[in-house]
Amino acid sequence: MDPFRAIGRCFRNYANFNGRGRRSEFWPFYFFGMIAGPLAALAIALLGVFLATNVLGTDVDGSGSYTSDELNGPVMVSGFVLAGLAYVALLIPVLAAWSRRLHDMGQTSGWLFLCVIGFSIVPFIMAFFPSEPVPNRYGQVPEGIRPLAAPGQFAPTAA
Repeated sequence: MDPFRAIGRCFRNYANFNGRGRRSEFWPFYFFGMIAGPLAALAIALLGVFLATNVLGTDVDGSGSYTSDELNGPVMVSGFVLAGLAYVALLIPVLAAWSRRLHDMGQTSGWLFLCVIGFSIVPFIMAFFPSEPVPNRYGQVPEGIRPLAAPGQFAPTAA
């Protein structure tokens, strides 16, 4: 799966924590989220600074330069709040994709709680593991994975 298709699929499944997701779907979206999240937060914060300095004219003393006291107004605070919301808006689909990736390996999403207590390296490493090639309790084998055959049978080949 090409990276843009994977990113689009993850956004279509924005808050879907059910089902399975392949590595080719997870990794492009994970890296997109880790790059786009901070960039979106920075852009919104800079927009708040621009609005505070140029549009709303918070240069109180008329000197043409802005002191930190003049920039600590409600516009700055709202800019950082919007930046935080943008980051959270990207965090939800990343966690959903991560959950589907863990399901693809036959693992529970409970592993993501390790991220809360500072052990995010464990689910990160687990995301590298291969998919389960058989249907599991989270769903059928995703497209592009060759399922295992029952004993004494041959596995179907991809057409």
